[in-house]
Amino acid sequence: MNFREDLARAVVDGTKTCTRRLVSENPNSPWWRERCAYRVGQEVAICPGRGKHQIGKATVTSVARMPLGAVGPSEARAEGFAGTSTFQAAW
Repeated sequence: MNFREDLARAVVDGTKTCTRRLVSENPNSPWWRERCAYRVGQEVAICPGRGKHQIGKATVTSVARMPLGAVGPSEARAEGFAGTSTFQAAW
């Protein structure tokens, strides 16, 4: 799974424990609106950008669809941000 370099490192060091992705209209995307390619229990490679080698691994613990506006302070921190305003600015 690709992340910005700083967020990939946060996943590896355990300060980022959650991630959200935009739903895609492309059926070849892992985040296609009809289904998510990731499954609970699946181990994924953590990569600091597209085409870069993995720097760690993570296990998917849940998959759910939710609007970005529903992200509160605790979810923003789980995403690796100081709060909702920094999370929203990154999006």
